[in-house]
Amino acid sequence: MPISERLIELIQEQGLKQREVAEKLELQQSSVSMILKGGKTSLETLIKAADIFGVTLDWLVLGIGHKYRNQSFLVPVGSDHFTKEDIEQATQDKQHLIEVLKKSLEQCQRNEETYRNLYLKTQQQL
Repeated sequence: MPISERLIELIQEQGLKQREVAEKLELQQSSVSMILKGGKTSLETLIKAADIFGVTLDWLVLGIGHKYRNQSFLVPVGSDHFTKEDIEQATQDKQHLIEVLKKSLEQCQRNEETYRNLYLKTQQQL
């Protein structure tokens, strides 16, 4: 399931409108619409969304692990009352996501180099 579908699921679960989500994410409503249709978004926006909905970054971005940061309760949308544990978990989630993204970037760079070398080798043979 793509990120856009997970976001739609969260929005529907909490009975929100795109306009409300846009306000909470500090984005234009058209940007939220584009994201929900499968468009790209920034890491910063994904981190904000995970915080707003109280979900883990692993689940939001990759669809793995526990959906909610703390399975025993849900943090209300827009809540300003976060526990020390919530903040620590968000920090851990953020660090984990950064590591996952770094590894993905490294793999993409290796793949790009491999394809470039294959292309050059093919061109030399022609």
